[in-house]
Amino acid sequence: MITYDLKTMQICEIKEQSVVALGFFDGCHAGHQAVFASCRALARKMNAKSAVYTFSSLPKSKDAKCIFTLDERIRAIRKSGIDYLCIEEFEQVMNTDAQSFLNGVLCDKLHAIGACCGFNFKFGKGASADASILKAFFENRGGCVNICGKILYNDSALSSSLLRSFIENGELDRLCEVANPY
Repeated sequence: MITYDLKTMQICEIKEQSVVALGFFDGCHAGHQAVFASCRALARKMNAKSAVYTFSSLPKSKDAKCIFTLDERIRAIRKSGIDYLCIEEFEQVMNTDAQSFLNGVLCDKLHAIGACCGFNFKFGKGASADASILKAFFENRGGCVNICGKILYNDSALSSSLLRSFIENGELDRLCEVANPY
């Protein structure tokens, strides 16, 4: 895992307690911005650092193309005011069960005492766990999890998949209404 201090863009380790925003964050749209804002607020409340844990690319099993390059996502996340960015190769953790991810990655590596994610967040081998398991895990440890709700755009959930459909259909005006140009 590569961890950057987003103020200096230097590779570092998170040695302090953190609250971690979890997701791929492709397009860094308003739903993602809500997760980042929730992470910053919860980190302040818990006297911790804010961090984002994401992947360098989509899983190879997905046919979807990325909206943002990794560099564009880094710039957008940096602009959001997060303290640390942790980038992992999906293939490094894709076979990790949920409990090992929670203990080994979030707690041991990132010193997480809380987390933030979207309503549809999944993790663990085969996407076997969801936000409710994340919440229960941290609450049992005296931590906290914020699960951000669905943001609607014309009665559809705002998502990276929706943004990709705008691109595929040439609806760039609709894309510009909801995408983050960072």
